[in-house]
Amino acid sequence: MNRSLSDPITASLVEQLVFFDEQKTSLLERHFPEHHRDRRGMELLINRYRERLEAIVAENNRDVLSQTVLIGSNVTVRSDEDGTVESYTIVMPEAANIEECCISFLSPLGQELLLSEKGQIITVQTPAGSYELTVVDITSGLPA
Repeated sequence: MNRSLSDPITASLVEQLVFFDEQKTSLLERHFPEHHRDRRGMELLINRYRERLEAIVAENNRDVLSQTVLIGSNVTVRSDEDGTVESYTIVMPEAANIEECCISFLSPLGQELLLSEKGQIITVQTPAGSYELTVVDITSGLPA
């Protein structure tokens, strides 16, 4: 069953689209200076994210919100190493707060989770090494 997006959800997704249209360059400059090795990858991720948001708004299908990780999603992951289960909310950089399990989509974990889907195994690269997680559940944290 295809359930339509509510007006507040649509408005929130469009607000994210406008933000990236207007602020992508300054966001990249703040967090990934021009010669930063990860800048191009982040720019590509943002472009893919914008394209996905546009498709979600055009499709008007609420079910995708529990299938794909977006900014505002609550994500439950399981460590493939020890089975530990943790939940996070994917947020904009200024809203990140690890004590509240709110992680920026710019963080290594946030970058891997953004646009991932339920059941997907992701590999997170950190300075200390890499680890694998399985996306167990996704719920929308966007306004209903």
